[in-house]
Amino acid sequence: KPEVQATSQALSETNASLNDAEDAVLDCRQQIEVARHELAEQQAVRASAELEIWQSLRKKDPFEAAETKKRLQEHGPLQIPPGVEQVMVDGFPIWIARGLFEAEGCLHVVDLAEAHCAEQGWGTSRHYSVPTTDVPVSEVEGIESWFRESCELSLFPLLRHQYPWLRKEIKVLDAFVVKYDAGAGQRSLPIHRDQAQFSVTIQLNDPSCFQGGG
Repeated sequence: KPEVQATSQALSETNASLNDAEDAVLDCRQQIEVARHELAEQQAVRASAELEIWQSLRKKDPFEAAETKKRLQEHGPLQIPPGVEQVMVDGFPIWIARGLFEAEGCLHVVDLAEAHCAEQGWGTSRHYSVPTTDVPVSEVEGIESWFRESCELSLFPLLRHQYPWLRKEIKVLDAFVVKYDAGAGQRSLPIHRDQAQFSVTIQLNDPSCFQGGG
């Protein structure tokens, strides 16, 4: 009898283990199905965004060289805000705004990016034609919120001031923190043209931290 009872107990425990295993497998399958559904939604959103971008590229670009020069001639001299330096390059105004962002906030962004990439690593293959050593602002906690607030409060108003005829909503196509290292990393980029209608570079490091470039 003791042997029978022990065998029955062992079978009972085995059945319980099998039931637990089946439940675990079922949970895994459900999680996989949820992940597949989320991935499909993300791919659909990405496909829609890419289609919108390509369709916009096929349309006449209101900021192409000839159109922009025409707009500038029609508008007349721009009212340059205080603290902004205007440099003309091939007949186009390039604005250099000093003090647009607080130095403390910029250095905090550098610290957040360095801490994140010390664990996750810097990316080097997101941009096909002109790759940079970078990390998207959306991947680093704390940077995206800073960037969004900076866009709404400082950057977008400056762009509308520079291009007074701009009426549509300004959207961010790509935003990332780039790392340059003259000693053991990426030192520069070749001459290139970005896909977006506006290209904005925010100098995060204090100018006293490096020589050249900028």
